[in-house]
Amino acid sequence: MKNKNVKLTDKDFERMQKVKNQYNKYVDKGFHFYLSYWARVFLIFIGVVVIGFLSYWAFSYSFSSKQEVTLKYEEKADINYKVKQFEDSITNTSDGEVNSYLSSLVDDISTDFIYNYKLDKKADIKYSYYIDATMEVNDKSNKSTLYKKNNKLMKQVNKEEKGVDSITINQNINLDYSNYNKIANSIISYDNSNTNIVGNILLKMYVDIEVNCDGFEKTLTNSQVVAVNIPLLSNQVSVSLVDKINDSDVYLIDKDPEL
Repeated sequence: MKNKNVKLTDKDFERMQKVKNQYNKYVDKGFHFYLSYWARVFLIFIGVVVIGFLSYWAFSYSFSSKQEVTLKYEEKADINYKVKQFEDSITNTSDGEVNSYLSSLVDDISTDFIYNYKLDKKADIKYSYYIDATMEVNDKSNKSTLYKKNNKLMKQVNKEEKGVDSITINQNINLDYSNYNKIANSIISYDNSNTNIVGNILLKMYVDIEVNCDGFEKTLTNSQVVAVNIPLLSNQVSVSLVDKINDSDVYLIDKDPEL
């Protein structure tokens, strides 16, 4: 095949110049540089490390940055009581001290239930309480219950106090001991020789508390029972707390910090 010499004319050069001008419109005339292969590898490595570090930090922050919100409380309970004898003489006891009295001479027993609930921060506190008495006569020889009856001695009391750090309940209840003792004796009258029969009265004050405190989204609760035991069918009678209450604890939540 024969090569033919192509002769370019001035018009051809003009058309080429126009194409070049159109191309130059779309060419970035800024600063250009070239990265070597290892430079690009290094930058990719740095990017992976940075992304990994940020992911780890975000994951750890979601757990370790939680704020621990606490509310400490203390509760104490005690009793004071007075024993009224038929001779109209009154014997006082205080601070839970236990004395014995001849049961045949006891008319009634007046008991003060004292309960204190204290916080380390101020809060709104709702609380309620009531007292009941359970009389029970049992035969120890066969572990059977001969008689059991529960009486509610007072209606439930509901109270609310706002912006306080403590509440105190001081509730008096009067118990007709001689009447309870007569009932117990009538139950065992058919067999006075059975020394395995015992009786008692259990006085209980039930306390329920609801606390609304800043920092806690949910209502905090606490319940307590203050129990007092009074024996029946015995020569001597005394008043005593079943369990001494002097406790402290902490309400605790983990809360996300405010950003």
